[in-house]
Amino acid sequence: MTAKREVKEETGYECKTITELGHPETSIPGWSMLDISDGFLAQAIGKKQAPQIEEYEQARKFTLEWFSSLDNAIATIKSNKVDDANAAKIQTRDLSYLELAAEYLNTHKI
Repeated sequence: MTAKREVKEETGYECKTITELGHPETSIPGWSMLDISDGFLAQAIGKKQAPQIEEYEQARKFTLEWFSSLDNAIATIKSNKVDDANAAKIQTRDLSYLELAAEYLNTHKI
């Protein structure tokens, strides 16, 4: 499955999918791209390996950060002001995924 491969590449973890969170398409004109993403809530399994950051992600200074809780991740993204309008679109998308994950976890036992 593509989502599991992406998680492994970008985080270094294999995962177990819990639920799908959405499939938004975000136009990012400044980067000449249409970002099509699939959001999933997943559980990390196994041992962490080194993530594989792609060149365009490195060029745009994308980083991977782990937080102590989902609430902490949401608060951090909400307080992080992004000057680049194109990066802000990605940040808004990521925040929506985190909020959907929190909503799911608040209404389902896992």
